[in-house]
Amino acid sequence: MWSDPWLLQRGHTLRCEPRDFPEWHRGRPYYLCWVINADTPAVRARWQQARTALQQLLLPAYGRQPHVTIALGGFPQTQAEPQAINAAGLLAQLQGLRQAAIAPFTLQIGRLDSFASVPYLQVHADSTGYADARQALLTQEALAEAHVPHLTLGHYADAWPLATLVSCRARVPEQVTALPVQQLWLVAYATHDIGGRLLPVAAWDLQQQALHWHDSHLLGPIAAGVLAAAGV
Repeated sequence: MWSDPWLLQRGHTLRCEPRDFPEWHRGRPYYLCWVINADTPAVRARWQQARTALQQLLLPAYGRQPHVTIALGGFPQTQAEPQAINAAGLLAQLQGLRQAAIAPFTLQIGRLDSFASVPYLQVHADSTGYADARQALLTQEALAEAHVPHLTLGHYADAWPLATLVSCRARVPEQVTALPVQQLWLVAYATHDIGGRLLPVAAWDLQQQALHWHDSHLLGPIAAGVLAAAGV
């Protein structure tokens, strides 16, 4: 059984458009989000196995690494706007992580499932670590929105009937793979590419309770304010 009510009600997937969406990004080059890096040998093998079973249904260009999205950030910009994040907003997220002091935890990667527009592998948490991370990074308003932890496999190339998905799922063994989580990653992706690679900005180390910068230039107009406040 599929988990998405929309998918079950309509009986088919949604076709994704492989194009730029300037009406969404309005020329803003990057979008920030917090993720868990799921690119371990065991999880990548599961991810690739599922993608192979579904490959005839997916858009061919998908360069994004295996990951689990914890929280959306927004377009980095100095003005306060919907879907944007300024220096104060990012600093509040970092402060939330410091206060939460989340210990390393483990996720379990489960069976194949699907939203209307993307198939995914289910994600389950063994402890409160995942929920605590979301609590630390998101506002109460954002936390109230529906959220399903998942490991995205790609984007559907057409409106495929459920019967086709069932046939593909039969080729994906149902098993559970452990994913140890030692870091929470702040990443950016280029807004002109819906399936482009995730670019590391910084990593919050759960063992050291410290932030390690990788490429702060991806913060664009808020980089100077964030780095100055962080003492970098």
